[in-house]
Amino acid sequence: MSQTTGYTRLPVYLTLSTVAIITAACVLMAFTLTPGLPTTTELTLRMAFVEQHTGIWQWGWASWMASSLSLFLFCLLLLDYIPAHPLKYFAMGIVAFGVVPDISAEILFAFALPKFTTAPAHYVLLEQIGQLLTGIFANGAYCLGGLLLNLLLLRNHALPRVVVLIGLPSWLIGFGLSYAVIIDNMTLAVPFTAVSMVWNVIWIFLIGVLVFTHPAEYTVSAHAH
Repeated sequence: MSQTTGYTRLPVYLTLSTVAIITAACVLMAFTLTPGLPTTTELTLRMAFVEQHTGIWQWGWASWMASSLSLFLFCLLLLDYIPAHPLKYFAMGIVAFGVVPDISAEILFAFALPKFTTAPAHYVLLEQIGQLLTGIFANGAYCLGGLLLNLLLLRNHALPRVVVLIGLPSWLIGFGLSYAVIIDNMTLAVPFTAVSMVWNVIWIFLIGVLVFTHPAEYTVSAHAH
């Protein structure tokens, strides 16, 4: 049995870190940031929460910035397992595009909103801009790019088919979040976000422990004979 070096284990460690970062961001959103989110909380209560808890509010959004970069890094790691195809780097480019509006929205939420807690009209406008950036442009790009990368993994016949297929529903469900934002139904956005994020984190974990631990068997270079 060949010994796995620390270098080849790096993708595994990075993927598990991605799982931890995204999970922490989801927990913060569910149990700490909720009173300040435009889902069910009334506007004045949202503004009061952000004003009174600015520190934790900013840390919460910082965790989502880290999540955006972690997801991008995970998708980069997938490229070694995808055979050559015209859509391979196009899909990666779509994911990369999503990072820009996502982090822009998170910076807006974290650092701009607290400055407008006494100006309701401006506050609502910034919320709406942030929702459009992260919910439609960023999430739509992540889901489209991620779905294409996930589908392209099927072209690597060495990979366990079940593990690859498990990931597909997470991207499809994720499109529901963008749809909810488009129709301005933030209550509907909650279950789509929860299910897609949990599903996606589970899939990323499975890829990390079942695929990235066997680069000699599953990477494209391993079959380029």
